[in-house]
Formats: sequence, structure tokens, C-alpha cells
Amino acid sequence: MEQSQRKIHEAQSQGQQVSDDIQQLQLLQQKAMNNETLNGFFKAQEEFSKVMEKANQIITRELFS
Repeated sequence: MEQSQRKIHEAQSQGQQVSDDIQQLQLLQQKAMNNETLNGFFKAQEEFSKVMEKANQIITRELFS
């Protein structure tokens, strides 16, 4: 998905037509969201990001207090 997004972005920046690519990316995104394993991964990734943000806040507070 990331590769497709980059390809679309590059094509758009060069003024190329990307409507077919966008439709393919949307289909791929729908399939990914319906995949239970990927959904679990995305949720775990989001939770991990929250934990890391809290850890960074604590570290920053301790370093600059």
C-alpha cells in the first residue's frame, strides 16, 4: 500500500493521470481493512505508538525538570 501511495504521489507531482491507480489503492485498502490479521496489526501498532509517546513524555519531563 505504501508503495502504491508513493507511486501515486510521484505521478501526481509530475502531472500524470492517476485515477486508475487511486481506484486500485482504494480496493487494496478495503481488502486490508477487512483482513482480521492486518486489523490486529494496525491496532497493536497504534497502541504501541501511544505507549512510546507516553514514555517519551516521561523521559523528556525527567531530563528537563
